[in-house]
Amino acid sequence: MTYCPNLPTLLLGAALLAAGPAAAQKKMPAARPKPVAAAPGYTLQGEVAAPDGTKVYLLSFGDKPTKDSATVQNGRFTFNGRVAEPTWYGLRLPAVKRYAGLFVENKPLTIQLPAEAQAAPIVKGSATQDEYATYDKQWNVIRQKAGPIYEMLQKATPAGAKEPTPEARKEADARFAALEAESKQIAEAYVQAHPNSVVAASVVQWRFVDFPNYDEASKLYKQLGPVAKASQPGRSISKFMTTYDRTALGTRPDFAQADVNGKQVKLSDFRGKYVLVDFWASWCGPCRAENPNVKAMYDKYHGQGFEVLGVSLDGKKEPWVKAIETDGLTWTQLSDLQGWKNAVALQYGIAAVPQNFLVDPQGRVIAKNLRGEELQTKLAQLFTTK
Repeated sequence: MTYCPNLPTLLLGAALLAAGPAAAQKKMPAARPKPVAAAPGYTLQGEVAAPDGTKVYLLSFGDKPTKDSATVQNGRFTFNGRVAEPTWYGLRLPAVKRYAGLFVENKPLTIQLPAEAQAAPIVKGSATQDEYATYDKQWNVIRQKAGPIYEMLQKATPAGAKEPTPEARKEADARFAALEAESKQIAEAYVQAHPNSVVAASVVQWRFVDFPNYDEASKLYKQLGPVAKASQPGRSISKFMTTYDRTALGTRPDFAQADVNGKQVKLSDFRGKYVLVDFWASWCGPCRAENPNVKAMYDKYHGQGFEVLGVSLDGKKEPWVKAIETDGLTWTQLSDLQGWKNAVALQYGIAAVPQNFLVDPQGRVIAKNLRGEELQTKLAQLFTTK
């Protein structure tokens, strides 16, 4: 890099040199220390079977997301940069529908995307990636076991229907619950074996923050070492727990947001009733699948003092209103139409939808994330004992 020195200093140097070697030696300031070389960064070289000119994007996530791009030439592409710590990146080639995830650290790295789209990428040069591979191998077993369950549900969905038969759904829920327990054991064992690893912190974030499970995230966070806690995913876990605590059992959350007509509505406006605060979005398949259950509970218990207050993470009004009408949601709906940046969602640490919390007539949280039979059972208990 070229620098422009301060002008008086430049003129003084010229005058001293003009006075001769003796004068220059006598008046020349002490030699400056040599500049410290910048810390080395990473070079990521990739190979992929894609046409010349195909755009490749390298994206980081977390506190300060970044996006870099390169172009494929002769089946190769290159990225250069620097990371503060081993960081999870997404590598995307939208034109050829390829995606890969990898840990990037400040070393020479290579990634090879096999011709078979389903084959795992081959990453070399990153010790963090090698460590991650030991976890991913176990996690892949869970993914493989989940595949047949999804196939069963698809086959059990009648032609023209949106949902599988109740019998198939019940069987799938039981099988998914068993897989969930197995995946928890894998995550717990990994954290215990690698407590100071950024990979361990990432596993906790992916499994129990991005798909919220406060109790599990809190338990495993306590087992992480100081280096893992100080990493970006470690900080994300800590932030998640702090915001999630705002709706812990016994707390009295409150907020205000505009309804579909622009009127500001507060949660505290519903004091004296049981209120299910339901975070959802028109584009969220699981949310839409749960709406009939919420609607059935609303129709059944509304006359006894049960309310639902929807908070949508939509970014545009039209699909939000259309989904409300299509699903027949007759309760109050709120949104600031900021998508994932919805102010209420950020305030209460909503990192995935659907999510909900149930408050009692005094405004205290008495349950969280009730869906399906769990919601039915909880409301039956509340309204049969009133």
